[in-house]
Amino acid sequence: MAFLKSLSSAVGDLVRKATGPTDPYQVNEISLQSISRCTILSVQGSVTLLKDGSAYVAIVKVPGNKIFRFASHYIKSVLTLLLCPSLFRLASENEATTFFSNVSYKLEPLLQSTKYFNSREGLEKFSNSLREHPTWTCAHLAAFLGCHECFRHESVKQMADTLDETLQTSPVQLAVESEDLETIQELLIAGVNLTLADHEGNNVFHYAAKAKNPTITQYLASRDPSAINQLNLFGESALHIACLHYQHENAEQLLRWGAQSQLTMSHRFPIHCAMKVASVQCIQVLCHWSKEQMHVADSRYGGTPMHWARSKECINVLADLGCNLEAPNTEGETALHIMIKRNRLECVMALLSRGARAEAKGCHDNSTLHMAIEVGNADMLQALIVFGADINSTNKFKASPRHAASCCVGRTRSAMIHLLHCILCLDGGGIRVLVLIQILLALERVVGRPVRNCFDWIGGTSTGGILALAIVHGKSMRYAQGLYFRLKDEVFTGSRPYNSEPLEKFMKREFGPNTRMTEVEYPKVIVTGVLGDRSPAELHMFRNYERPGEDFLHPTDMFEPVPRPTDQHVWRAARCSGAAPTYFRAFGNFLDGGLIANNPTLDVMTEVHEYNMALKATGKGDTGRPMHVVVSLGTGRTTPKKVAICDVYRPEGLFDIAKVTIGAKNLSQLLMDQITMADGRPVERARAWCSMIGVPYVRICPQLSADIPLDCSEDAVLVNMLWETQCYLHKHHDRLARLAALLWP
Repeated sequence: MAFLKSLSSAVGDLVRKATGPTDPYQVNEISLQSISRCTILSVQGSVTLLKDGSAYVAIVKVPGNKIFRFASHYIKSVLTLLLCPSLFRLASENEATTFFSNVSYKLEPLLQSTKYFNSREGLEKFSNSLREHPTWTCAHLAAFLGCHECFRHESVKQMADTLDETLQTSPVQLAVESEDLETIQELLIAGVNLTLADHEGNNVFHYAAKAKNPTITQYLASRDPSAINQLNLFGESALHIACLHYQHENAEQLLRWGAQSQLTMSHRFPIHCAMKVASVQCIQVLCHWSKEQMHVADSRYGGTPMHWARSKECINVLADLGCNLEAPNTEGETALHIMIKRNRLECVMALLSRGARAEAKGCHDNSTLHMAIEVGNADMLQALIVFGADINSTNKFKASPRHAASCCVGRTRSAMIHLLHCILCLDGGGIRVLVLIQILLALERVVGRPVRNCFDWIGGTSTGGILALAIVHGKSMRYAQGLYFRLKDEVFTGSRPYNSEPLEKFMKREFGPNTRMTEVEYPKVIVTGVLGDRSPAELHMFRNYERPGEDFLHPTDMFEPVPRPTDQHVWRAARCSGAAPTYFRAFGNFLDGGLIANNPTLDVMTEVHEYNMALKATGKGDTGRPMHVVVSLGTGRTTPKKVAICDVYRPEGLFDIAKVTIGAKNLSQLLMDQITMADGRPVERARAWCSMIGVPYVRICPQLSADIPLDCSEDAVLVNMLWETQCYLHKHHDRLARLAALLWP
């Protein structure tokens, strides 16, 4: 009989092992019938440790146990069984007794103060949390599990300021980490100490700084802001942490409640943390509360926030606020040097376009080119040369930068006396206007004077017209170069047609919202636009001067008169000339000047001739001056390509439909090319006219390897375009020298 009983028990163990849970800590419900077969080893409060065969089981007596009723097919009476939750089923007695002691001690006060553990899910979360963090107190567990009502229980409340033995975390820190505002409120009502710090010295404000809900920081600070500037073991405050985790709203709350942005015992300030993670909003918040943040230097390398930049957006924000781009660190290196070392082309372009000196020297007198060669970035090397880095500069070891290709340009010559009667004409071409700027930079180096002082007439179409206005208003070519790199980032966003508002804001910012055309009298400037509200459309010239005899001309009453130069805003003239169809909306009744005069040379020459004739007609002929030289600059030309079909006719079959479709497409492209043609016949006509009147004509238009779209915004593509322009200028340096001779008095 004893043998059969032993056999039955063994079989039962095998069945339970086969059918039981694979996770020994999985919370299950077992019946009283099963419990009755077990041996009770220990009872501590609501938790009982049992031995079920060779396994050790802990059951919990909780209020609201489920009662299941079922009718057996073989038993006519109804049997009622009570199910109890079990916390574990372990084979090791030592493991079972250890966990049982920990559970029974910490679960009891929680069971008495909340119904959270009446469910299997609640007990399972408790068990998992305690196993993962065995040194947590009941207060830690209540805070972590969100059982805020437990902190009204005296036993739990007494543990509210107890620190975890392992990581020294407090219950309120766990509640903040979980972003559980109700539990935080209960803990503060219980009077917890907000200055308590974990093993890294982080207090509750350090934890709140990482939270996505800024209300938590606001609530804690409103209750007790005394620990808001407390530093952790790394010497950093909660403000540092907020910036490192992109939490600008938390940073705002911390500053509002007394956080000090200049306080640190680490090598960095909060703004360095914001720059490290490229948090533009945190940078803006910090600088709003303290402008000095822009200039603070880290104690390790002496780097300003600009040295820590990781994105062009951060650079633009600081530059707009007036940050010094040329501030050196302890090694004498500017932010540009650091961006080159870190191989951040985007940041390099942003700094250069904002006016950073490409020729600046750093440690051991190494130039930016030395550093770019060291990192092996060809695009960066080209960009620096394009923006004016001296390819012949040497460091303290008398070593000059090495080059992948021959790109040497002439050094700046001695100053030359400005000569009048010279005309400069600038083609349209969208972002390819950068080619014009590159040519003018080379011309400035050869002549030795600013472009503005080399010509007395400057005309332009579209972006060439905008550049003409920039020159007349005293913008340097290096500034204009950066201007267009910034313009593309601000304007060419989204898909065509682009939103015109950013373009207009840009024009107002650069030229002023109320600046009139006639406020700058020298040199004379002409910007083309097209009056599209009439048929045929008319070419209009925006001028910074009144034409002699203009008062005798009466516009047709059918159309609204165009403002006189004295009333015309500069930014409006720029906007009208750049209203390229399909790229931007028309500006009033004006369209892009490139639709009629993409190469404005003949139109500018006509204007100069008519101006002189008008002076004669009004008795001022002695003040007129003939043309001395005409300089026409193009935005680059590409190699002609073959077009297969350009025929449009009535199709007679499916094959003809395909041919006609291709022909129509090619024909439309042909029409567009002819409308906006800047090279070819327009150049030949201008050259012939100049030849007839005995005026030197100089046309410079670099050959490009690719057709660059008008709205291209890729830095690498644009830098390569400028690199090809620079190579072209180096190859034809003699042409620039001859042009300089023409401009010589």
